[in-house]
Amino acid sequence: MNQQNLKVKKDIEKTCWPNTQCMQLNNHVAYLFTKTKIKIYKNLPNITPKLIPIDILFHTKRYQLFQVIIDELETIIIDTITVQITPTKLQQNKNLILHDLLKKSEENFFQKCNLLHLLDSSCGYPLLNYDNKMTDHIENLLEIVLGFCLFGSSNKIKSIFHPDFSEKISVLQVEVLFENFMIETSNYCIDALLRSSSGIIFGFQNYIFDEKYYSIRKVEEFRNNLMWYKFTNRYIDIPKNIYENRFTIWIIGPKGIISKKIFGHRLYELPSLSTTQLIITFILEIQDFFLPKFYNLIQILAKAIFYIISGPIKSKIYLVWKNISNDVS
Repeated sequence: MNQQNLKVKKDIEKTCWPNTQCMQLNNHVAYLFTKTKIKIYKNLPNITPKLIPIDILFHTKRYQLFQVIIDELETIIIDTITVQITPTKLQQNKNLILHDLLKKSEENFFQKCNLLHLLDSSCGYPLLNYDNKMTDHIENLLEIVLGFCLFGSSNKIKSIFHPDFSEKISVLQVEVLFENFMIETSNYCIDALLRSSSGIIFGFQNYIFDEKYYSIRKVEEFRNNLMWYKFTNRYIDIPKNIYENRFTIWIIGPKGIISKKIFGHRLYELPSLSTTQLIITFILEIQDFFLPKFYNLIQILAKAIFYIISGPIKSKIYLVWKNISNDVS
């Protein structure tokens, strides 16, 4: 029976994502949620060298956060199917859908974590301070995931949500997009919690932080490191990825959370970059032009220097060897 299940699983992953709304699409979406729920049960440590906001959470709290987000997303998809929303309407209302997802996820997460019952839900939970610079990015990820889950992967749907997808979308590609959205949204929520003093207080009171971050000093150190990572990501990594036509995605691997780079057309994003980000792309262009020539020049100089000094050295070695030979004889 286990071999049959494994065969079915492999067959599903090899197939293409359905093009239209149908029973097959519903089955694929159900399989997607079930598989992701199994994967998040244990495989959530960050095994990359990069620092991400959910690193500060105790492992059980990290799981609870993923659990409430995936449950709320599932509810949103069911509700959206019921009201029969159109792709255009989905795109127009993605900010409201994201707001609803975050609000309900926050409430459920706080309820699960409020072990000491120090906060009354009627009085409200900590106010989270979301990074507005990240909001558009999360909204775009959400609309792509909802688009494939609700409407399939037809050319019309791809042209609405992201025209650069390949002709055929595999089940595995949708799984990657889904996991990336889950991880990015979880990071977005915890980053907002760390940007709020009431959120940090709530974290200490309810022991949601990992034991390494047992003091204000440790949490502040984590926040400062996180700010530096966000700065380098925003002004170095993102412009570099756009210039190189790449995306950085987060997925749940066998041993934990990992990041991968995938190819995708992004040059149309260049006009949206800030002046600082454009300077980075200009530096990369200069680097691509000068570095190969610089390396060639270094190689030529090294060979010339070696040729110049190798002659006298060889002569001296020969004289020393000759003198030693004469002394021995």
